[in-house]
Amino acid sequence: MIEGIAGGIQPWWHMVSAYHEDRRMHHNPEAVFQWHKANEEFLIHRQPVATVAWSGPSRIQDYYGRDNTENWWTFPAGDGQALVRARIPYLPLHADDIDRDAEKFSVLGC
Repeated sequence: MIEGIAGGIQPWWHMVSAYHEDRRMHHNPEAVFQWHKANEEFLIHRQPVATVAWSGPSRIQDYYGRDNTENWWTFPAGDGQALVRARIPYLPLHADDIDRDAEKFSVLGC
């Protein structure tokens, strides 16, 4: 949950089933939600600092290679992993949004 909050999502917790004999798990999210509430001003409506955008041929991915998804989908993850290891902050950018958002970035990769 903490990694998701760091990535910009809002916290969410779902308990499966209405009753459990071991009720310890019901206290797990409480501290996270309290911390999030106390720091909400820093966690909501943040502006990304990334100057690199990474885009891919999303329409091609939707149709081409559907039967071979293991090979098709793992290659872009390697690109992202290389950026992370080099400590280069980046954001994914959908191919349809390049015209709208390109000026926010100094580098566009695909």
